[in-house]
Amino acid sequence: MYDEEINLPQGEEESQPILVPPDQLNQDTLRQLAIEFLLRETGNDISESGVTEDRISKVLNALRKKTHFITFDPVTESAGIIEAKNLKTAMAKH
Repeated sequence: MYDEEINLPQGEEESQPILVPPDQLNQDTLRQLAIEFLLRETGNDISESGVTEDRISKVLNALRKKTHFITFDPVTESAGIIEAKNLKTAMAKH
């Protein structure tokens, strides 16, 4: 999924989520993360969700503007997109 191995910063616990800059991921991966984010927001499957190219572009722009962030959880080995307003809470849970 990632072009490079992601290493934890010195002194960080392995359970702490890692922020991943969007430019470290290829475009297909970014697109899939955006789709998954939109599907989680709507709670629907892709055929009923209204996931459109416009909405995907808006999520990708939000990543560039840093109103949304990509996180990687080393425990579950999963990645996702989170809104900046929820980032502090998500990081504190670990």
